[in-house]
Amino acid sequence: MHLGSSVTRRRLLGGFGGVGALALLAACAAPAPTATPIPAKPAEAPKPAAPAVAPAKPAEAPKPAEAAKPAAPAAAPAAVKPAAGAPAPMRLHVRAGPEEDLWPAIIPQFEQKYNVKFELIQVPHAEHVQKMQTMIAAGELGDVIHNFTGDSSFQLFVASGIAIPLDKYVADEKFELSQYYKFTIDLCKVDGKLGGLPFKGHPSRVGIFHNIDLLKAAGAKIPTNNSTYDDLVEAAKKVHKQTGTDVETYGWSNPGRDIEFYILMSRFGGKGDIFSADGKKSRLNEAEVQWGWTWTHDMFNVHKVGMNPLATNPDPSTAFLNGKLAIFRSNVGTKAAYQKIDKFKWGMTLAPKGPGGQRGSLAQADVVGVTKFSKVPDIGWQFLKAMTSKDAGIILGKQTGNKSATPGGRADVYESPDLVKLPYPEGVQDNTALAMKEAEPFTAPYNFRGPEVQRAIDPLYDSLVLGKSKADKAYYDQLHQAVQDVLDKGRP
Repeated sequence: MHLGSSVTRRRLLGGFGGVGALALLAACAAPAPTATPIPAKPAEAPKPAAPAVAPAKPAEAPKPAEAAKPAAPAAAPAAVKPAAGAPAPMRLHVRAGPEEDLWPAIIPQFEQKYNVKFELIQVPHAEHVQKMQTMIAAGELGDVIHNFTGDSSFQLFVASGIAIPLDKYVADEKFELSQYYKFTIDLCKVDGKLGGLPFKGHPSRVGIFHNIDLLKAAGAKIPTNNSTYDDLVEAAKKVHKQTGTDVETYGWSNPGRDIEFYILMSRFGGKGDIFSADGKKSRLNEAEVQWGWTWTHDMFNVHKVGMNPLATNPDPSTAFLNGKLAIFRSNVGTKAAYQKIDKFKWGMTLAPKGPGGQRGSLAQADVVGVTKFSKVPDIGWQFLKAMTSKDAGIILGKQTGNKSATPGGRADVYESPDLVKLPYPEGVQDNTALAMKEAEPFTAPYNFRGPEVQRAIDPLYDSLVLGKSKADKAYYDQLHQAVQDVLDKGRP
């Protein structure tokens, strides 16, 4: 199986329109992605050495004669049974790379048990949702899909009827949703309907990765969970080394174009957020919401200790890996890239609590669902349970390198000895679990136009960190209005 290159998580996709736009993409769409068949019986599951994931027993499966309302599939048998004869084809839409270790660990035995054959459709993260939209327009979308809550792609797919409601399956099986973090299940509901199960859960870009050796050599304070934003400024100033335009060591960096980070910056200074509680109004005209944006501007343009977060060669994560960046705010799952660092000591604490006592985390979930196009939605439901099981979550959490170590969205995964005892620096795994416990609620835009919100903000964020705009009233008026213009649109 090909391992895709690592990409910035949740990078916003161009062309993500409304439900009506889903049908319009065919005219200008890129070709559909290549489907990668899964070998039927690999010798054994590859790394990590977690137990193989067995899908939930099908004996008590539901009787979903009308399981997928949008598509009205043919009536299913009373219990999920392997079909006689040739395997039924199933298509799974996922990203290339970040979850690569999981598929050979769970798919072959699932295929054998349910007499199905998967086509694993993988594309880079930055193209993943848009490719699915293209296939929707052509009527070619498969059975099981992987979406995200932070960019509202999951919510949009549910609201448009692409992902079917799962409430009947849950009720008929008495399937226990409490095995997942409550916030991940809450995120899986749109207008009161369960549209998927939490494949992964995370607190977003709340990790403060730091190079202990660089900080100690500069006489700077090592970040802790009790550090303040002022502490980070002073540490970055001490460790940043630059002669003219030649930078030996950068003091600070943070995510680039990323709607989740835009929301997080709005939470640095108090109990703020980009959106009002009902998701209909921008709050970017409020001083406490602007505080984190101004702090970020100042790191790059007043204190001048920041590595351009838009840089790509190298990007900030690579610079940290190579020992050239001292402090890097990123998603906690980024730790997978750093697990095998042996040239310097590093750590990961959590983001400071701002003046209002808010740490600035963001409860998020990757969600997997069954589509209205599926001919076998009952088997698709069984696969969702396999993908979101404890064993699957541990496999994800053990990944290293260019893959994501963000585990499944359940406490028995995050707090599992299998993960807590992994060879990360002291405190990294404990802080990961703590961040999940403290994850702060997410408010989606009411109209699910998250990708449009990001497209509206991206050029303004660029101008802020690159010093082309001042963090003044004129800037915030423009930023506020750009977001409000999107929120004023109806649901697609």
